[in-house]
Amino acid sequence: IFFTNFGSPTASKPSLSITAFLVDRCQNMYVSGWGGAVVGEFSPGSLDRMVLSRDAYQPNADGADFYFFILSKNADSLIYATFYGQTGGFPDHVDGGTSRFDPNGTIYQTICSCRRDFEEPRRSILGLPGSFAERRGSTGCNLLAVKFAFYSAGVAAGIQSSINGKKRDSVGCVPLIVDFIDTVAAAKTYYWDFNGDGITDTTTTTAKASVTYKAVGIYRVRLIAEDLNSCNERDTSYINISVKSNAVTNLNFNYAVVQPCIDRIYQFTNLAVPPGGIPFNANSFQWDFGDGTPVVNSNGSPPNHKFPADGSYIVRLTLKDPTYCNEDDYIEKTVRVSNSFVPNFTADTACLGSPTHFTYTGTGGAQFVWDFGDGSPLVTTGGDATHTYLNAATYTVTVLVTDNNTCDVIKTKPFTKDILVSVLPTALFDYSPRIAQVNQIYTFTNLSSGGARYQWDFGDSKVISTNKRDTTIKYAFPATATYDVCLYTTNSVGCVSKYCEPISTEVNPLFDVPNAFTPNGDGINDKIYVRGFGIIKMTWRIYNRWGTVVYVSNSPLEGWDGKYNGKLQPQEVYHYTIEVEFSDKIKASKKGDITLLR
Repeated sequence: IFFTNFGSPTASKPSLSITAFLVDRCQNMYVSGWGGAVVGEFSPGSLDRMVLSRDAYQPNADGADFYFFILSKNADSLIYATFYGQTGGFPDHVDGGTSRFDPNGTIYQTICSCRRDFEEPRRSILGLPGSFAERRGSTGCNLLAVKFAFYSAGVAAGIQSSINGKKRDSVGCVPLIVDFIDTVAAAKTYYWDFNGDGITDTTTTTAKASVTYKAVGIYRVRLIAEDLNSCNERDTSYINISVKSNAVTNLNFNYAVVQPCIDRIYQFTNLAVPPGGIPFNANSFQWDFGDGTPVVNSNGSPPNHKFPADGSYIVRLTLKDPTYCNEDDYIEKTVRVSNSFVPNFTADTACLGSPTHFTYTGTGGAQFVWDFGDGSPLVTTGGDATHTYLNAATYTVTVLVTDNNTCDVIKTKPFTKDILVSVLPTALFDYSPRIAQVNQIYTFTNLSSGGARYQWDFGDSKVISTNKRDTTIKYAFPATATYDVCLYTTNSVGCVSKYCEPISTEVNPLFDVPNAFTPNGDGINDKIYVRGFGIIKMTWRIYNRWGTVVYVSNSPLEGWDGKYNGKLQPQEVYHYTIEVEFSDKIKASKKGDITLLR
């Protein structure tokens, strides 16, 4: 039906060592590969002349990188093409076809990560925060794993349910709240049928929905994901939700020491009640005693359990029988094993009108009666307690601790401590301009009182902390939106107040770089910055006349002070390259010169 060549027009060798290939549901063709590296007997050509799409994720290459591209049906046109790899350093490659595309056109690519972290870190691809390993951690060639979504495979639907935050759970007790999500999330409109009657119950523009089932039954839930601009327009997926009424009730347990108490052997009694009086089976419950010993399966109460040493153990009883609609429900209790007990507790900073948490830190203890010293009713707990004071003052707090499981003759003991309740500071700020203007730098003035520390949260993940009340904050927001800007004011003892205001902004993305600066220490123009609006990602490199990178920045808030390795650089012209991504996902780049004047 068709054939075509694809590669650099000037290459004397094949441009790519292919690692994966896919034809999606729209008959688009996906290819991943690498070039420009010499690995053993393999040496594909350079990637220097490979064609890119305008929205390429990485528009620049060092000649030895990965290359991902998509051709339309019958190779009529290029849909997408981008480089991927570090700049400089060891050539990006992988030994073999160690990558896969999934049916939705997402690639899972591995890269031989050789000598990355031990070169200039800013030139290396590092793991995202929270990933399994953010850094390579080895002098050898470990694998870097990359997931890259293209969103060009047409519409697909992948419905998934969650019950009580547990993903892929589809069974529960009436009334049952079920949260649904489309795991593909590539559509424009979503039509949800929660009852399986073929009638759309709700339509959303986001890939999430929720419903409460009030009657027992099995419901076949249908999701239609639609994008009329897609090659296949819509896709459908289903899931069955089972709603039952046979919940186990009174999921709870008691415990008591077995004499002699010095042996630390405890007897546990399961108080759970089966529906209809039908006995539990031999593996309906699971006991975890929190001391590292194997869990115990039981139809009720387990054999007596011996703890290895004094200490606090979190004992969990879990229902593990799929017969019941509340399978995996559990109850936890802290068992404080001790031959004798000494009461004690600590308290958080007590602030007027805010909950103060009291943490029991003593040895032993099974029942706790708290007197907060302000005339409020006594509170009985299984350990810790929380209380809110309505007046600022010093209060005498007493906890009366009872434990019949120790070897002490005295089974009830008190512990008393004075608690100072402090007044809250006042958080307040003003800002200008009050009416949104295009590409405006906002000025924030702190009007708080009674504070010692301040934290500004601008609602876009940017946080600024300071100990100075009279600091004026100037800030440029990254996109046109309404941001919930908050000021947290903390007094000398740690009490915090918050004040927030919604601020609407208008941003037209743009950027530029000044052509000169004077790092002479006079406080005027001592640093050079990238100036712009709407920048969410940035890589700015400055080179001296010998091509050495003397400065790298990833933030418009950071500027070059003219130093390299701690030394002020000579007066001359420096070259720079900058790549930015704006809040509207548009990318731009620029090259130019900077004159350092002294």
